[in-house]
Amino acid sequence: MTISLPLIVVAGVLAYFGFRLYKPPGWLVAVLILGGLLLAYSDAGPPIHDGVQTSVNDLND
Repeated sequence: MTISLPLIVVAGVLAYFGFRLYKPPGWLVAVLILGGLLLAYSDAGPPIHDGVQTSVNDLND
């Protein structure tokens, strides 16, 4: 049996439980989100995307 979940659902569940467990300050959450967005739109974005997509494809095979 194969279960297919979008990566955003898995990330959302991990973020929810991580936030409830560690209760980080709001400024830290904002800095991490902003840093992730800036990293995604930089020159490092395409290699990161390719690496994540390759890893997900390997897990699904």
